[in-house]
Amino acid sequence: MEKKPDLLVIGALVEEGVKIATQAKQLGYKGHLTGGNGLNSPKFIELAGPAGDGVIVGAAYYLHDTRGGNPAFVERYKKKFGKEPDQFAAQAYAAAQIIAAAIKGGATTSAHFCSFFGNMKPLMTVLGPVSFATSRDVRAGSAILEVSKGAFVPFK
Repeated sequence: MEKKPDLLVIGALVEEGVKIATQAKQLGYKGHLTGGNGLNSPKFIELAGPAGDGVIVGAAYYLHDTRGGNPAFVERYKKKFGKEPDQFAAQAYAAAQIIAAAIKGGATTSAHFCSFFGNMKPLMTVLGPVSFATSRDVRAGSAILEVSKGAFVPFK
């Protein structure tokens, strides 16, 4: 930290990311900390505690998004599992929403599913609108979040 960088990018999953953020704060680091989807988990906030405040993450999912039935999904998830869903639970749920739409659209074979996905208009899911490019890559929004007072909030 003697070079005093303005930005420290954390390319790690939760456990390692917590260690890096905590050690950086312990060493007196004053710059910005940022990371990707690996830090977008309630577990990061739980384990990092105050050292997590100010960490900025790129995220595929925002817990407090109000689109696509997300509030109801969060409530059911908390009731069943006793904790808030992370992005991986939300992505799995969004996949189920897409499969259900394909089935409702008449898909019964792999060819039907491929055709449905290839022609699918943006479908509202707990992640927000999702569609597929002709390359078969998923098209979905993302969020930039910041840890503030023990919660993820939209980055301003």
